[in-house]
Amino acid sequence: MTDQLIARRYASALYLVCLEKGILNQVEKELIYFSTTVKLNKDLYRLLTSPRISFEKKKELLKIIFTDSLSQVTFNLIFLLIDKKRETILPEISDIFSHIILENSNIVVARITTAFPLSSVEQEEIKTSISVLTGKTVKMEIDLDPSIIGGLIVRVEDKVYDGSLTGHLKRLEQDMAGIS
Repeated sequence: MTDQLIARRYASALYLVCLEKGILNQVEKELIYFSTTVKLNKDLYRLLTSPRISFEKKKELLKIIFTDSLSQVTFNLIFLLIDKKRETILPEISDIFSHIILENSNIVVARITTAFPLSSVEQEEIKTSISVLTGKTVKMEIDLDPSIIGGLIVRVEDKVYDGSLTGHLKRLEQDMAGIS
C-alpha cells in the first residue's frame, strides 16, 4: 500500500472524528503547526524518526514540548503514527486532511499565477468566473511570476487554464512547427 493511500485513510478517519467533535479547523491548524515545526527543527525531526529512541520516550518528549499547543485528538494521531512507525507521513496526512475539509465544505482552491499584481476588482471577477465554472466557493492563492510576461495561469483541482502570454507564444510556436 502506498504512503499516499495510507495517509488518505488516516486523514479520512481523522476527519470523521473531528467532524463529530466539531474541531475540524482546530485540528487542521494543529497539524500544520506540528508539521511545520518538525520540518524547521532538525533535532525534533531526528527525535521523531530515530529508531534508537523508544516509542514511549518519543511520546513523552512530544507531550512535554507540545503540551500547550495540541489537542488530545492531534496527540492521539501522532502517537498512533509513532506506534505504527509511520510518523514520516504526517505532513501528507495534514495536506490530505485540509483537502478533505475543503471538499466537504464545497470550497475549491484556485492557484492564480500572474505577471503583475491583480486589482481587487480583477481578483473578484476571476473568483466569480471560477465559482460559476466549478459551482463551488473559491479560495484563491495568487503567485506573481514575471516570466509568464502577461495574462494568467489558473490551476483548479487537476485542471490548468493557461492564458499567459508565454503559453500563447509556445502554442503558436508549436502550431507553426506543425505547418512546415
